[in-house]
Amino acid sequence: MKQFITSFLVVALSITMAHADILRQVQIGEWYYNLDTENLTAEVSSPINKTLTEITIPASVDYESTTYGVTAIGKHAFYRCDSLRTISIPNSITRIDEGAFYMCWNLQSITIPASVENIGKYAFHGCLSLLSINVASDNTTYCSIDGILFSKDRTTLICYPNGKEGAYTIPDHVTVINSAAFMLCFQLTSITIPNSITRISEHAFYQCIALTSVTLPNHLTHIEQWAFSDCIELQSIVIPESVISIEKHAFGHCEKLTSVYIPAGVTFLGTEEGDANGTAFCACHSMTSINVSSENPNFCSIDGVLFSKDRKTLYQFPCGRKDTYIIPYGTNTISSYALYESDSLKSITIPSTVTRVEPASMGYCNTLDSVTCYAVTPPATGSIEHVGTNIFSGSPNVKLYIPEQSVEAYTNADSWGGATAILPISANDVEVTEITLTPGTNSVDVVWPAITGADSYELVIRDENGNIICTLIFDADGRLRTIAFGAPSRNGVHQTAQQNGFYFTVTGLSSGTTYSYTMTAKDSNDNILDTRSGSFTTQAVTSVEEVESQIHRAKILRDGQIFILRGDKTYTITGAEVK
Repeated sequence: MKQFITSFLVVALSITMAHADILRQVQIGEWYYNLDTENLTAEVSSPINKTLTEITIPASVDYESTTYGVTAIGKHAFYRCDSLRTISIPNSITRIDEGAFYMCWNLQSITIPASVENIGKYAFHGCLSLLSINVASDNTTYCSIDGILFSKDRTTLICYPNGKEGAYTIPDHVTVINSAAFMLCFQLTSITIPNSITRISEHAFYQCIALTSVTLPNHLTHIEQWAFSDCIELQSIVIPESVISIEKHAFGHCEKLTSVYIPAGVTFLGTEEGDANGTAFCACHSMTSINVSSENPNFCSIDGVLFSKDRKTLYQFPCGRKDTYIIPYGTNTISSYALYESDSLKSITIPSTVTRVEPASMGYCNTLDSVTCYAVTPPATGSIEHVGTNIFSGSPNVKLYIPEQSVEAYTNADSWGGATAILPISANDVEVTEITLTPGTNSVDVVWPAITGADSYELVIRDENGNIICTLIFDADGRLRTIAFGAPSRNGVHQTAQQNGFYFTVTGLSSGTTYSYTMTAKDSNDNILDTRSGSFTTQAVTSVEEVESQIHRAKILRDGQIFILRGDKTYTITGAEVK
């Protein structure tokens, strides 16, 4: 309800701007009018008594011995006339301005006379009892079909009465759904959109809070910003293959959406830098996966999380996920609002490869307790309106754990100042209950829990044939103590490892290969306290058989690596899978 009221206020503020061309405001009888003394016309400004239940607007008024024709109902004229049930509009009115009847909650019907030539945005929105908008048959600009306001040629659906109940199928003759056409239709339960529609305008179905089913047309190409935002009962959505653009917050706060599939043609998902409203699926609190077609050239999904195609930018974490998220090694950028309102997320791990974390990327995560960032240098941050540079805006209890040598640098970085505490990684006492492995092309990130009484941890990785690739032994604090390889390296490729507390990256593995692992915790007497085991598969790379140039020929040697000799120098090329 708080969000609903806030949204109302935002829209209300947007429609209260005064006319620049008002010449004189006066009181005549029970009304305030704006008089145009040159053209002798009057615009209804507002009634003095906003508790009236019935209103008849006069066709003309007299003021100081002069008669003025009443030709317009001004902006916000009847705003919050809560008791108004019926209104009679004379045939002298040619214009009904923005928000004229906004939030007249008890208004049940209205008739537009033949004289009206222009109706502004939000004129009848928030009229929660409104069942019909009727139009005189001889009006040359508008018409009414089943109480719904259309353009005269019936191609544009302008406004659906907020009080109408149940399902609705938009007629095939409609080619345009106006901005905010169904906004605040609280009792609309289902909508079917015909193939004649190629674009769904901004705010078209905003806050249709009973809407459970939407059928999108096969020729749809654009879903504009906030189009289905706050449709809190919407349980699923099928995005047609024809769609190329889904703008910011298009499905934001759709509380019951659990997953979404992004087809190959989508090239834009409301992810522009500096955007203060997040991506297309921001703050969907039940969403656990965002899946992307493998043919999409701009985006991909890594374990249900939305990334750029090159896997370097994290765009959207499905905020219905719980507990812990380990951002994959190799990620460079965490975009604005990427993990926004992930209310069940308790800890986030950021790898050392991240160099940029945008504002509000971890904002309003109410349960977020721990963020561990392994970047020695604080990742850079931009700035967005209303948020500034704060990464944790609205997240009240975040403890930030960073490399010990970087505490001062993070403390002095304004963008990281939203954390309640900045501590060295060694101080991290957040409970990790499971071992997690995130494979890369030729590496694997390992995160494992602390075991009570453990003096050491032994990680053994084996190949598909059971041969030991490497054995790593860590001390009680997760620091690497010894490392041994089970076989000599070949072709100049060396297995190496880098250590970050209870987070460790093993590199030098073969691509597209399945490995098994065993993690064993022992006490000071070498007694086994706990053993965890499993398997993982590294990502595949593109195989390159031969590369030719004008100067020389080079052949692949192993695992996508090419050695090129030129003069007295040696160069390598690694072929990574890009599609």
